[in-house]
Amino acid sequence: TVRVDGRPSGHAPLAAHAVSAGEHRLTFECDFLDRSAEERVRFVADGTVRIRVTCNTSPVRVVVVGP
Repeated sequence: TVRVDGRPSGHAPLAAHAVSAGEHRLTFECDFLDRSAEERVRFVADGTVRIRVTCNTSPVRVVVVGP
């Protein structure tokens, strides 16, 4: 499950998920492994960000690529 600012946004992979510009708290829940990770990401207007989450590492690995 992917959450944006605590609200469920769906299950990965999410494609073209729009969020407003500014800082947001992203939570990635790897339910099948009972693990999760949280990351604060700053989004810019009309920008594109790619986020890769690896659940089978301890801790869960989150990589953010973009502006």
